[in-house]
Amino acid sequence: FQGQIECDSETVFELAALVLQVTHGDFTSEENAKNDLKKLPVIPTYILREHPSIQYW
Repeated sequence: FQGQIECDSETVFELAALVLQVTHGDFTSEENAKNDLKKLPVIPTYILREHPSIQYW
């Protein structure tokens, strides 16, 4: 998330999903996942600019 290693957006989303699972457990609902993603700094800003919609993630 600090931009030290470049990777494509699909990999960023996969890594973010793994971080969510480790920190918050298994998927329970889309709403919880959205709220948790907003709180964790796991998505770099350049990815947010490219894909601003959480629905895309």
